[in-house]
Amino acid sequence: YNGIPKAAWYALCLLRRLGDTLIGRGEGWFLTRQDGDYQLMLYNYKHYSDLYADCESFDMTPTDRYTPFGGRQRRDFEICIGNAPEGDWLVSEYSVSRAAGSSFDKWVEMGAQPLAGAEEAELLKSLSRPMMNKYVLHSGKDGLTVNALLDMLEIRLILLKKK
Repeated sequence: YNGIPKAAWYALCLLRRLGDTLIGRGEGWFLTRQDGDYQLMLYNYKHYSDLYADCESFDMTPTDRYTPFGGRQRRDFEICIGNAPEGDWLVSEYSVSRAAGSSFDKWVEMGAQPLAGAEEAELLKSLSRPMMNKYVLHSGKDGLTVNALLDMLEIRLILLKKK
């Protein structure tokens, strides 16, 4: 709508950055590898309630679409890549959540009113980009450990490149 990417579009963009070799997976994560680098995808999926699926009424409004999911449960991850070579790794994180990458949530923050022209549409588009964070982690003899705390319905791609 108005050329503004939605959270699902950004999620697909992140998925395209995964490597071609699956290294491991678990509840809420999977790890790939390509050209000596690692790509870790984390997700905190929460399915909507059975009552919502049965079309029972909820106190949803046009600006509050999250009631069928219950409370905002966060999820803590600690993923160890045991065979990662020792040394420093450049970490690049990209996250799509209610706080970043969701044009709906940014529109609600802006007052949930119809957009008045191209300038407001461009502003919403720029505010709705995924979060990006960069830092360095050190890998020791026990491998490389990545820690992350995700909000409900958040997805995060963590790219790990040996320095």
